[in-house]
Amino acid sequence: MSNKNFEIKQEIVTDKVEGKILGQRVSAPKQYCPEILVRVPRSENRTLYGIQEDNLPFHGYDVWNAYEVSCLTEKGLPIFCQAKIVYPCTSKYIVESKSLKLYLNSFNMMKYGRYSDETKRIISKMIAQDLSSLLECDVKVHLFDEEMKNENAPLFTQYRHITDFVNLDDIEFKEFNEAPQLLKIDPETNSSLFIKFPLLRSNCKITHQPDWGTAFIHIDALYNINIETLVQYLVSFRGENHFHEECCEMIFKRLFDLLTQCNETFDLAVSCIYTRRGGIDICPTRYTNPRLADNNLIQPTVDCQKLLNQ
Repeated sequence: MSNKNFEIKQEIVTDKVEGKILGQRVSAPKQYCPEILVRVPRSENRTLYGIQEDNLPFHGYDVWNAYEVSCLTEKGLPIFCQAKIVYPCTSKYIVESKSLKLYLNSFNMMKYGRYSDETKRIISKMIAQDLSSLLECDVKVHLFDEEMKNENAPLFTQYRHITDFVNLDDIEFKEFNEAPQLLKIDPETNSSLFIKFPLLRSNCKITHQPDWGTAFIHIDALYNINIETLVQYLVSFRGENHFHEECCEMIFKRLFDLLTQCNETFDLAVSCIYTRRGGIDICPTRYTNPRLADNNLIQPTVDCQKLLNQ
């Protein structure tokens, strides 16, 4: 069903599409409107940072939690859910966040299904099909309502707060735009590191509004990254203007390149759990080996504990 009130003529993605909806005034659709979805190619940022799409240095997923999913049963009973959306980093595109919010809101006054469980099954399938078609990959979608949510599944249980490794007050910070030259190898740091860094900040690529997050970094290498320089590097994202997925891949690629210079083999995993904006949080995760994945995070049917800044 097409939305007659949709004010922007949607084009399947060409270059520089990020700002078609994000940063623009767009009226919320009055009825189901998949046409409002916008996809953004990953290739532009990956080319800039030397990431070859036909030979990715990582595995991983983009995990989205949408907290404002609602529609009506055929009798008009409101249904309210949280959606967990998961798709692979091998997709050529990401979905633009504001367009996804507007798309999900387009269900609000639509009526589907005789009973609430049937309604949830219908819209879950519709969302998965629409996003899979848009992104040209297999998108998994699962809906949780208040009765189904348990928030018991823990995340990143092995990771330790950055202050367990260094005294942050002793470090001087001068760079606030991404500065890979800060990163140094410490030949005496060869243990397996599981680091939680809750001070990540970058800015939206289009609106330049701040995005807050926690970075989880695991490195297991003979010659490891000096932790003080890692902190300085992560702080240097404070002035960067990039999408969440791009920041995660940039961090991974900078660490990957330096570790490759010094190690024959190593394990590396980078996950960025961002604070929700517009009712959606975005959690990209990248790793050198699938065994490094946090399975609770990437499983669509698992409702995870929320971090403090989500």
